[in-house]
Amino acid sequence: MTVPVEPAGLMDSAPSRPRPLPRPTIAALTWDDLLAEPPEPPPVLEGTPIPKVGVTVLAGPPKVGKSLWSSQHALARRSTIVVEEGSMSGISWRLRRQWDALGGTGAPDLEVIHRQRIRLDDRASVARLRDHVQERRPELVVFDPLNRLHGADQNRPTQMTPVMDALAGLAYDFGTAIVALHHTNKPSQDRRGSISGTPSAGRRASDPARTPTSSSTAVARRSGWSASSAMPNP
Repeated sequence: MTVPVEPAGLMDSAPSRPRPLPRPTIAALTWDDLLAEPPEPPPVLEGTPIPKVGVTVLAGPPKVGKSLWSSQHALARRSTIVVEEGSMSGISWRLRRQWDALGGTGAPDLEVIHRQRIRLDDRASVARLRDHVQERRPELVVFDPLNRLHGADQNRPTQMTPVMDALAGLAYDFGTAIVALHHTNKPSQDRRGSISGTPSAGRRASDPARTPTSSSTAVARRSGWSASSAMPNP
């Protein structure tokens, strides 16, 4: 009886199963890694309490001076202001008056992105903004106001997390300071208009009699996550 023999090489040519991809590992800092960092607090923009790299949320009722405070600091350095409300003539008038009052000469290194329908909860819109920030490399980017730059429910953390992650990605991926202005309503005892999805504690300009002109009047800071790193940034 003849036993059939497989042609040579037939078994070798059989498709092999794909090898499983290695699981991603978690990068953890040791104490020595932490001590290798400079023994100073994170640097801030000169003359401000704003971290040089990070996300700052300035929150308070309308008309307490949030836009004035932020644009005044923007005029002092290479900056971009993203504005989704107000007229171009009104913005121009306000910024020119501020520049003159500050004794500025020539033209400040400032640009305004006015009503370009930037949406921080839309991937395509965020990608456009990231390309622009990567090319310009501003020291400071101001978003005025935050609630006009997304369609999320600010009381739902799952909806606000992508918005805050978009801001954190701009800050940490491009090494810039981000300031987002957040309008609050008249605060109640149990809710003061804070942004859900913002875990770290902060202060708010909740008293209409106080204007945000110093660090004690309400800079609410949020530690963010870099879109390209597995470690939280300071």
